[in-house]
Amino acid sequence: METVLVLPIPVAIMLFIVVITRLIAADIDLGLAAYHAARDASLQRTAAEAVTAAETTAAASASDCADLTVAVTVGNFAPGDTVTVTLTCHIPTLPAPGFDGTTHTLTATGTARIDTWRSEL
Repeated sequence: METVLVLPIPVAIMLFIVVITRLIAADIDLGLAAYHAARDASLQRTAAEAVTAAETTAAASASDCADLTVAVTVGNFAPGDTVTVTLTCHIPTLPAPGFDGTTHTLTATGTARIDTWRSEL
């Protein structure tokens, strides 16, 4: 009889841990995707190529996202400048205690410097 009364508590705790772990893993993956997108953009020759490379890399790297938004800031796109990529992602969550089972919004920003000594070719 006591088992029936106590069992829901550990089950609820385990579900909560699963949901939190999934959100933390998604946040880490999104941060890495933002950095990789910024780095790939910084290796391109033109600002238009940089934006395309960042969007392509972000879409390939952030596969867990239900709806991915990519914002790329290239500035003057000259050697020594930085490229910044901001990713906003909606992660579906499991219906568990403390969560409504819809989506959670995560945002990550990655920045990479354009190589100062790269050739102009």
